[in-house]
Parts: sequence; structure tokens; C-alpha cells
Amino acid sequence: MKRTLIMFSLVWLMFNHFSLSAGDRKTDIANKMEKVEKLEGKEKYDDAEEVLVDLLDKYSDYGKAWDKLAEIREKQYQLAKRTSNIFSNITITRKDKNGNDVAVSPQDDTLTQKLATLFSEINPSKKVYNKMMLGCRLGCMYSNNAWLCSIRLRGAYVDALTDTNINASAKKYFSSAEIEFRGRNYNKAAEYYQKAIDADPSVYKARLYLGDVYYMTKRYDDAITAFQQAVASHP
Repeated sequence: MKRTLIMFSLVWLMFNHFSLSAGDRKTDIANKMEKVEKLEGKEKYDDAEEVLVDLLDKYSDYGKAWDKLAEIREKQYQLAKRTSNIFSNITITRKDKNGNDVAVSPQDDTLTQKLATLFSEINPSKKVYNKMMLGCRLGCMYSNNAWLCSIRLRGAYVDALTDTNINASAKKYFSSAEIEFRGRNYNKAAEYYQKAIDADPSVYKARLYLGDVYYMTKRYDDAITAFQQAVASHP
């Protein structure tokens, strides 16, 4: 009886320990995500990024934080792109021999050109973009539900590939499939994507989007096959 009580006590302590740990995790995540939202609202993106990185160091499986990090870095990227164009909008003036201001083209100003060259070599927007995409990749590696990260990666590196030199019939079927897919007529879309493939087996996106159709209709084995065939056509 005594042994049974001891075992029961141990199980009870373990259960409460893990329950508290789960509760602490949930509270910690909620507090940090709330802080991120406030910082984002104030456009303090660097501070928001810092909080998210700290959160993900502790809870790398939390997909929503990876998605939010990608969103914050997207805003940093847009700001960096604007900064990268600073020299295209700059106005330079010099004094002539009479002391009057004379406008000078940035292309005719040596110092401005040197600064522009240096800035292009540093290319802050490219660095931010690469950091954003790396974060998306890590999100997909560490979490099963970093959906926005997955979508960004696919849009940048998978959907961006284009079909070239495909025949007219395949193009026509593919266009019809796209219309049906946008209308959520998935069975009809699948039919047209398949016709595009039959008309021209080199149509990469028809295989890729056929996989999407199967995924949307929960034909997961067929989706895997279609995706594998798309990958095989563009290794």
C-alpha cells in the first residue's frame, strides 16, 4: 500500500510539473508575441525581431513566431529597399563664383558616385532579403506549422520557375486549369492540368499545380507523386 502511494505521489508530481511547464510556455509565448505586436505597431521592427529571435531560441517549434519573424523581416526589407534608392532621389547644389546655388546631377558629383558605389556593394536590402528567406527555411525545418514561411519559400524558389518553349495546346489547357483552380473547381482544374501535361510533358507548373489540386482535395498520395514529378523535371 505504501509503495502504491509513493508511486501515485511521483506520478502526481510529474503530471503537475509538466502541466506547469506547458502553462509557463504558453504564458511566455503569449507575453512575447504581445510585445512583438506592440513594437510592430510602433514600427520598431529591429526590436520586434530581437524579441522573436529570443523567443525562437527557446521554442523553435512555434510556427507562428517563425511566420511573424518573416513578416517583420519583410517590412525591414521594404525599408532597406527604399534606403537603397536614396541616391536616385538626392538633390545636390553647389555655389557658383557669384555665390548662387547651382543644381548638380548626382551622376556628375564624384563624392556622390563613390558613396553610391559603396552602398551598392554593401546592398543592405539584399542582406535583409537573404536573412528573411533563411529564417523561413529554418522555420520550415524546426516547425510543422510555419505555413507563411513555407509559402514564401515556394513563391520565391519554386513557383518562380517558368515554363519555356511549351506548345500552344499545353498553354491553352494550362490557362483553362488556372481559371478552374481560382474558381475552386478542383476536379475540373485537375483534368485540364493533366491535359496540359499530356500535350507537353515538359510543362513543369502543370505538374506542380496538379499536386496542389490533389492536396486541396486530400488526395495526399497523388499530391506527393505530382510534386515528385515536378521536382524531377526541375531538379
